[in-house]
Amino acid sequence: MPAGPLSSEANKLPQDQELLRECLAVSGFLAVAADDKYFEVKRGRLSPLYLSMKALWKRPDLVASIDEHLLAINSDRPWDVVVGVAFGGIPHAVTLARQLRAPLVLWRGNQGDGRQLAGDVPTSAQSALVVEDVLATGSSAEPSVAVLRSLVPVIRLTAVFTYGLDDLITATRSIDVSTLFQVDRLVDLLEIDTHGQLTVRYAEFRNRLKAEVLAARGAS
Repeated sequence: MPAGPLSSEANKLPQDQELLRECLAVSGFLAVAADDKYFEVKRGRLSPLYLSMKALWKRPDLVASIDEHLLAINSDRPWDVVVGVAFGGIPHAVTLARQLRAPLVLWRGNQGDGRQLAGDVPTSAQSALVVEDVLATGSSAEPSVAVLRSLVPVIRLTAVFTYGLDDLITATRSIDVSTLFQVDRLVDLLEIDTHGQLTVRYAEFRNRLKAEVLAARGAS
């Protein structure tokens, strides 16, 4: 059985607003679609905004600060293996594994050779930290979690950004979730005009994400 879910607030560091502002200042990190336009951020998933975590890679200092925060919110227990979900979670997983002195495993997804995990989960491992960059509905990480359930008793999914559905994902997917920043905080930091134009569409997008999570539970 997975560990009990974390409190959505008590186990987080205070929101680092300056770090979020620095992320927003990175060219290409956040894009907002024009009125009535959307980005296809995932097949069939249309969003009024687009987060490019790869854009932050041009600022290693910001990535390092983010990883320090991720390490801090997951320091409540030892981790025997760190699993990076391709592609965005891998850079953060590399750093966390090094800092935790834990083996690193990469989730490759569906591969022709049948090896979904690149690397070996120690046979003695009792806990696994699964790392994502952006957590929406949990669907991207779910296959890796499903495989890991047969290998380790305690699994936690951690991510840099979330759309605020952590508690719902915990309940529907029975997975311990610990995330750093809500995308809502980025939206709140946008210029007034942009924020005003985006508010309603962003709320509608979050409702669609919620419906996806609930639909996944109904299908399971």
